[in-house]
Amino acid sequence: MRGLRGAALVLISALLAAEVSASPQLELMGVVWKKPTLRVLVKYGAPLDYIAAATRAFKLWKAAINYFTRLYGYEYLRKLHFEVYIEGFNSSPNGYDVIVEFLDEPSGSMELGEAMLIARGDYVIRAEIKLFLRDYTGVKLEPLDVLNVALHEVGHVLCLGHASRAHTANGPELMYHKYTPTNMVIMPSTLDIYGLALVFEWLTSNRPAPPVQRIAELPPNIPYRLTAYYYVQVISAVDSVRGGGWYLENDTALLSTADIVVRDDVRYVFKGWSGDVMAKVPNLSLEVTRNYTLVAQWVKQYKVQIVFTSADGLKLSPQPTLLMLDGKLVNESVLWLEPGEHVLEWVLWRGAKVRALTNLMVEGPGAVKVPLAIWRPLVRVTDILGLPVPFAEVEFAGPVNARIKLGLDAYGRAPELPEGVYEATVALGGLILSRTTITVQGDGVLTLRVVVNPYVLALALLLATLIALALRRGASQF
Repeated sequence: MRGLRGAALVLISALLAAEVSASPQLELMGVVWKKPTLRVLVKYGAPLDYIAAATRAFKLWKAAINYFTRLYGYEYLRKLHFEVYIEGFNSSPNGYDVIVEFLDEPSGSMELGEAMLIARGDYVIRAEIKLFLRDYTGVKLEPLDVLNVALHEVGHVLCLGHASRAHTANGPELMYHKYTPTNMVIMPSTLDIYGLALVFEWLTSNRPAPPVQRIAELPPNIPYRLTAYYYVQVISAVDSVRGGGWYLENDTALLSTADIVVRDDVRYVFKGWSGDVMAKVPNLSLEVTRNYTLVAQWVKQYKVQIVFTSADGLKLSPQPTLLMLDGKLVNESVLWLEPGEHVLEWVLWRGAKVRALTNLMVEGPGAVKVPLAIWRPLVRVTDILGLPVPFAEVEFAGPVNARIKLGLDAYGRAPELPEGVYEATVALGGLILSRTTITVQGDGVLTLRVVVNPYVLALALLLATLIALALRRGASQF
């Protein structure tokens, strides 16, 4: 009977990889277990979170085996099992193959763990794992570090030696002989599980035999990476998404982003996730069971100041703030809008609904002028003979109320009048000359006619008076 030690796992502050081989290699110890099921006793000599970490190490090796065989074959590895017992909680009636104990003391020579295999000939009959809870300086290790060390030592229990590489494609190599504290679970690599397939190849025939090879190299069709890790790829045009990357199988990926991201006069509104997962909420919890690709969907908007003008381009005062835009009632004129054309149905100006003459075109941030159906017609008052009525006053009553006084030429420019029907009252010196209903729908000349022209009437009266005086004088001479 002989004892085999897995070289102690060493803690270092930085990995110093000695990678001399062109391809990654894994040492095999040259011995093997005769049984596919190993009974494990975890001794009660540490806080519960450390005991849980050591127990979990065996479950993660099983998860790594399942992952590897699902992708690359070697299904016979699924016959490997661990029955894990915890001292004081449960027990095995048939004894134990592997004993795990904790040492709450500083490790010697920087080692963090140790595996001892007891073999009879080429076959392992018992194994022991020692896990230090403190590093060589006396600092307490985190449960995650104890888990990673336990995973490494379980690899030795399974008759694996050390790997030549410090890193795989997606994380540290578990069976490398040096350990750097990390914030991730270091799972067995594909090389480690392939090495396990060589060690336990006897499971295909159920005739125990040690491995023929002492060095394992991956076949070309198997990539060198950690097992049971999946990649959650997050694609976003806006740099605001948190989460994504490598996740352990069945871990939960938490993806989150803000609903709205503002960058000066441009903002981005989150609309949902697409790709392998469809969701509308910005915060997403995803159980990782495979590789995922998620795309954050954003709508780009510009900060737009709408400047309303009359039909002839004069800025209105006051500016409308209540408007029907894209079928929604909006009560402001400074808006965040997507690029493109927006349907502006009407605005409320001075109590009147006024239609827009054009839709709103948004090409970037800033001011956008929108003309409304508000006109400033040229008003003219004449009598039925077409003679002008200077200095007349015209009052409009309709969608809005307005008043204008004409000049000597009987013309005057009306104030802003929203399109619509008005009652126009023409007066002179307080005397109402006419009332008529008109429709304002452009800036052209708006002619109002009166039946009686006061000026003509006055002139006629003056002429009549002069004629009467002349007739009276002629009669007195006779």
